[in-house]
Amino acid sequence: MDLPASTASLWIQRFRTAAPKLGFPDDLVSDDTKMTGLFEFFEDVSTMTVFDTLTKLAAVTNQVCEIRTKNPDLRLGTGFLVGPDLILTASHVVRDDEVLLPNVECRFNNIVFGSGEIKTDSPTVVGITKQEASSLLDEGQPVTLNALDVTLLRLDTAVGDATRKFIKITGESTVGANKSVYVVEFPAASSVSFAGGTVPKAFNSVTEAAFQHNAQTSQGASGSPVFNNAFDLVGLHRGLSMTGPDNEAIDAARIFSKIKDHL
Repeated sequence: MDLPASTASLWIQRFRTAAPKLGFPDDLVSDDTKMTGLFEFFEDVSTMTVFDTLTKLAAVTNQVCEIRTKNPDLRLGTGFLVGPDLILTASHVVRDDEVLLPNVECRFNNIVFGSGEIKTDSPTVVGITKQEASSLLDEGQPVTLNALDVTLLRLDTAVGDATRKFIKITGESTVGANKSVYVVEFPAASSVSFAGGTVPKAFNSVTEAAFQHNAQTSQGASGSPVFNNAFDLVGLHRGLSMTGPDNEAIDAARIFSKIKDHL
């Protein structure tokens, strides 16, 4: 059962006030039609109230990081926590390079949305100690069962603690044709943002390693988590598909089979 209309409206107003901290653009939060569309994205999850949706968005935002080089200060892409000190990203964002990896840092937001207020602290910045596992993909080649374009990186600090937690990845494929998906990304030259879309065609979880989606992501989104509208992780965004007109995400279940021994 959702919140009463008056209470829901109050939380939407608070959300609008906090929008810059959460990374939502002004043209979204100031437009009633677009705001309605945001919450309609989650409408078929009966347990998700307005408050549930906003607090979950804030929590997920804190579990996704921008990946940058320290010197020069250059954004490489997006990653997300899958363990207390583990982030997952696309291998083309950060390859196993002894020169590059020590010069890479991950920046996490610190947002608390709830209890009637929104609090933010300065970003948490951590380094990378090593590449824990990977499934590399040659440039310009399509994703296959043996070449997923993913890498698992070990952080120098366990930031996925009891407060921040981390995103659960499992061996179950939960994406289907015409289902909604949601990408949390750190696009180049921008704060964290969000893109929603659908999966246009059926994904064969037996023979395929990736599925297409039409969420309108931005440059810098490579390595972003892809969720369904219950906030279950279903994939890792890698960019334009090599085999179709839409974007492509690597199936989370395929990734899990490659990294499960390191989690």
